[in-house]
Amino acid sequence: MKKLFCFLAVAATAAFTSCSSDDDSGNNGENPGTGNEVTAITLSASATSVELGTAVTFNVVDQDGDTVANATLTANGNAITSPWTAETAGEYTVVATLGELTSSVTVTVTEEDTTPVASDSFVIDDTNYETNVGAFAYRGIYAAETEGEYVIVWDFNPYLVVGTGEEATFPNDLYITLQFPITPTGENEAGEPTFTITNPTTGEFTLDTNILDAWIIANSEALLPTDATERAAAISDITLNITALQFAETEGGSSNLEATYTITLTNGTVINGEYSGETGMYDGTNQGRGISIKNTTVAKSQNLRK
Repeated sequence: MKKLFCFLAVAATAAFTSCSSDDDSGNNGENPGTGNEVTAITLSASATSVELGTAVTFNVVDQDGDTVANATLTANGNAITSPWTAETAGEYTVVATLGELTSSVTVTVTEEDTTPVASDSFVIDDTNYETNVGAFAYRGIYAAETEGEYVIVWDFNPYLVVGTGEEATFPNDLYITLQFPITPTGENEAGEPTFTITNPTTGEFTLDTNILDAWIIANSEALLPTDATERAAAISDITLNITALQFAETEGGSSNLEATYTITLTNGTVINGEYSGETGMYDGTNQGRGISIKNTTVAKSQNLRK
């Protein structure tokens, strides 16, 4: 503690005057860790927004940045210690006090997020639907709206396969239909254009750009109408981000696909998905779902198999 000083004044008529402790000036004492006078404190938190059940650590320092160990802590008026874990969600004002000095910080505690994270799956209404295979289905080459221009159409297709061979079933089966521009590489005897099939590529795709359509089967139930016009009316937005894509150059060779996607329906349903793993391609030209663009006769240059 700072010493108390007393002054003695001697006058011609011998009188004594005493002075009081300078604690009246609001001094809060020394920092036991340094011996320095503490004139200000600052409270900090390891995090100011956490999920319920997560501990928060607090630190109090003086004006020199030295830790003050003897400050007291309260959260919404209740005494706490550091580290501290809130018992309920809410907003807490945590106050550090040292004598007349105070410093505060606000910590927001939210309910724990129990929403499943998509991993080789898609998530609908907190339910996770596994997709253990990621592939691309070739859907054909079509004439575009502009005369002389063409697009090649692929389905990005993550799905769950149960069983093998003719006994296999696909209870979770999701398609996002993509179009890419393609240029004819020749003509057949009838003067019709022929093409060399080009593979899909990485990129960020949206319903306003490359994406044409979507189809979703979850637990063996179709979530969208089979009619293309009705289906388009049921879809509000689609985004697909393919960050890595490598097809095997030879049978049994290595391949890789990394993609995330979101499909938003007009009824408010949101489908979030992710796939990361091996990939391949297959011929999907005989699938029953229609595509709302004009078809044209093409000569395929390679065979595709699932």
